[in-house]
Amino acid sequence: MCEQHKVFGLGLPRTATSTLAEALSHYDIRTIHFPFALYEEGTDAPVIQEYTAFVDTPIPLLYRRLDERWANAKYILTTRDKDAWLESMRWLREEGGKIWQRRPAYDGYNQEFFGTTEFDEDRLSAIYDEYHAGVRSYFAGRDHDLLTLDVTDSASTKPLVDFLGIDEEPISWPQTNE
Repeated sequence: MCEQHKVFGLGLPRTATSTLAEALSHYDIRTIHFPFALYEEGTDAPVIQEYTAFVDTPIPLLYRRLDERWANAKYILTTRDKDAWLESMRWLREEGGKIWQRRPAYDGYNQEFFGTTEFDEDRLSAIYDEYHAGVRSYFAGRDHDLLTLDVTDSASTKPLVDFLGIDEEPISWPQTNE
């Protein structure tokens, strides 16, 4: 893969974004998980020059702007079963705050993107559907730019390796979060 090409993981939180970040790092792609500075400081924040790959929040909100800026970028949409995603989001919103300190800026992002800072199953379910439909529509006809990936459907990183043109053997997906 050409080092100048940016890679943006535009999967929603709790869709194996940590697994994707770990896999990209395994292939020596300089990766940042949760590049929140892009939300706080803008898409030209210094972090954009420090890394090649950017995964998780705030990429779902910013991917259209990033696509305008980085014409040759590759996009990876991690997905998972919606019911499993909703359960994981319930955990994140109700229990995750005990592990990760919430900041006002995170609540601002969640309000802007999800329309809520709490677990609202109906709202999140609608956002899940709207977001995925929007991504598919935006990238229609650009199969060479977007890989849609559910890591539970693949035993190895072969789809990732093929999509990015990595000249290495696929590995089993790293186990990051339960």
